[in-house]
Amino acid sequence: AFVSAFTHLPDATPKDAPVLSAGITGLLRGILSGALDSEEDKAMRRSRSASMRNFLECNLQVADLGLDTLRKTFGASRSTVYRDFAPHGGLQSFIMLRRLERAYKDLANSVPTRGVVTAVAEKWCFNSVSHFSSLFRLRFGVSPSEVTGLWQYRPGALDPGGESANRNQPSSTIAYKQVYDRLMASPASGAAAAE
Repeated sequence: AFVSAFTHLPDATPKDAPVLSAGITGLLRGILSGALDSEEDKAMRRSRSASMRNFLECNLQVADLGLDTLRKTFGASRSTVYRDFAPHGGLQSFIMLRRLERAYKDLANSVPTRGVVTAVAEKWCFNSVSHFSSLFRLRFGVSPSEVTGLWQYRPGALDPGGESANRNQPSSTIAYKQVYDRLMASPASGAAAAE
């Protein structure tokens, strides 16, 4: 709008001055006060942001998932994507945290076998098992191998209090799953862990 106004300025007559002045002043006032953000614009941005997050959630196993994919899929500018993911610690942080959460769930539901940590790390696009393990420990406070098989009911397993679990009720499995579900439902789930 500014470029257009100044491009046409040489062709303006003194009669056009009040209109141009009011237009430029109004544009500046709107930019500085945020008045250009109509409710419709805000709703559209929220919808676009939710759609991008949903798209990412559905494509976490795509290795090159990132900025270029979102720009091509949604026709969004680089700054728009960065702005939309700023509340989540940034785009890469959002993707990494969601991949770690999925890896946690896969490990907890898996049978503890040789190579399961490597398989899960590869499934969720972590190129290095040691890097995956470091990020996992930073996010959840435990190593991937400690989580492996956590939600599998194993008769005789110890519950969190150290006593033998009731064979008819896998309380430790349920307790750990509930802790995971609460952690994932937390509004600040991981923004600090990514830093």
